[in-house]
Amino acid sequence: MPGSSKVHMAAAKKTADAAAAKRDGPLLTSAYFCGCAACTAFNFDNCLMKDAFGSVVPKNCARASDVGFESQTVQLEDFARTLVRDRVVAVRVSADEADIEGVLWFAILEDLPIKLTEATMHAGQEFGEGWLVAHGHWFSLQGTPAANGDRTYVILPAVVMLNVNSMLRVITTPIVFNAANKNARPRRARGGGFTSGTTYLLSYSVWESLTGLL
Repeated sequence: MPGSSKVHMAAAKKTADAAAAKRDGPLLTSAYFCGCAACTAFNFDNCLMKDAFGSVVPKNCARASDVGFESQTVQLEDFARTLVRDRVVAVRVSADEADIEGVLWFAILEDLPIKLTEATMHAGQEFGEGWLVAHGHWFSLQGTPAANGDRTYVILPAVVMLNVNSMLRVITTPIVFNAANKNARPRRARGGGFTSGTTYLLSYSVWESLTGLL
C-alpha cells in the first residue's frame, strides 16, 4: 500500500459482513496510534484526540496471499450451507465478553441455519431481520487452561440462538473436541441431548490455529 511506512494503525472497517471487511477492506489507517476510550473500542468517529491526531483515513490494500485465511474467503451464505446438526463452530465474541472464556466461544449446532424474516429477541440479544441464525448448545470452559494450554469444556443443556456471521468460517478442517479419556467426539444420548457432566478437551494447537484467524 503506498505510504504504508507512515501508517502506524490499521483496522478493518465495520460492515455487516466482518469477514468480507478483513478480506476486501477498506482499512481504516492513521499515522498515529490513539489509546483513547473511543479508539480502543474501534469507535474512531468519536475519537477524543482527533484534534491532535486527525481522523482515520480509509485505504484499500490488496492482499498478497490468502494463505492462512481459508475460513475468511468464503461468502456468508456459502458458509451457512456447510453447517449441519452436530457441527462444532467457533464464535467471535465482543471485547467485553472475551475475559470470560477468551476471544472465541464454541458451540455445537442443533439444527440448520435459517434466515430470519423479522427481527427477534433471544436470551436478551437482538437478532435482525435477514440475519442467518442457527440454534445450538454452548461449550462452557471449566476452570483455567492446563499448563500445556489444553482447555476442558462441558456442553450446556440450554438451546441458544447463534448469529452465523459471528462464526469463524472454517470449512475444510473440522473443529475437533475429544471426550476426556475416551478419545471420542461429542455424541448425543438416546433422547437427543448430550450426556450431562461429560468433559471435552480442545487442544492448545487447535485453539492457537483458530485464534490466528481472527
